[in-house]
Amino acid sequence: MNRLIMTNLAVKQKDAISGVLSGLGVLVVETVYIVFAILLGLNLFRRGAYYQLFSKAGEENRASRQSANVLGTVLFAVLVILLLPLVKFVSGKIFGA
Repeated sequence: MNRLIMTNLAVKQKDAISGVLSGLGVLVVETVYIVFAILLGLNLFRRGAYYQLFSKAGEENRASRQSANVLGTVLFAVLVILLLPLVKFVSGKIFGA
């Protein structure tokens, strides 16, 4: 009887540890994604890449450099936020959460 109780406790401890580790793995992946997205967005904003996209599309006369960069940053932020649940789902599948 004592062996059965000890085995049951050992299994529960293993499950708790694996649950914590998988949760930490998901958290690390989400944190890396958010930091990478912020750094990429700042880099694109600083280089003026959004304005270059508008000028190549033939909209150079209608959009100023500042408004194009602000609009591009907002669109990039919305895209990053919309992709966050997908990142959570994939990282959860990878780490078994």
